[in-house]
Amino acid sequence: MIFKIKRLFGVCAIALGLTAAPAFATTYNVNLGIGAGSVQGTIETDGTVGTLSQSNITDWHLDLFDGTYSFTLIGNGSVGDNSDFLLIGSQLSATLTQLTYNFISSGVALFQAPTTGSGKTFFCIEGQACSFGSNQFSVMGGTDINTLQLSAPQSGLVVFGTVSAVPLPAGGLLLLGGLAGIARLRRRKGAAALA
Repeated sequence: MIFKIKRLFGVCAIALGLTAAPAFATTYNVNLGIGAGSVQGTIETDGTVGTLSQSNITDWHLDLFDGTYSFTLIGNGSVGDNSDFLLIGSQLSATLTQLTYNFISSGVALFQAPTTGSGKTFFCIEGQACSFGSNQFSVMGGTDINTLQLSAPQSGLVVFGTVSAVPLPAGGLLLLGGLAGIARLRRRKGAAALA
């Protein structure tokens, strides 16, 4: 009996080790007030922690409002994709629970429709790179530059996205299932011994 339990624990440990390797996608919630406007929605990464590259941003769904016009940017990982993403510099980073931008040097993170550089609807996180100013968030929900909304100047590391709940990795679920199976086995053996 003890040998079988040890063997089951060994199998569970091996399975847990095999499932822990891949990173899981992380979805960050964005809720920013920018002047009279706002940006609300989600940005999804491939689960990378640390400095992010353009390829680490896998999808987004951002509702833009510039005080007059509104528009929804939908990323390339979704049906209805209508926008692009451009990242210049190494200021965008992620932790397990936060998406941050460091406003210390030039760089930009730009979500824009229909394409980056089109001069139309966008959410721009700028560290001295967008032509609209420096070290600030900006949003334009329409195509009229007069509706552009800029935030107050930003400095240092600024959190602009957070994770609402951290999901349990698949390996953790497998471990819980294994422990439940062991508990059931013990109860069954205990009931058989009493009979």
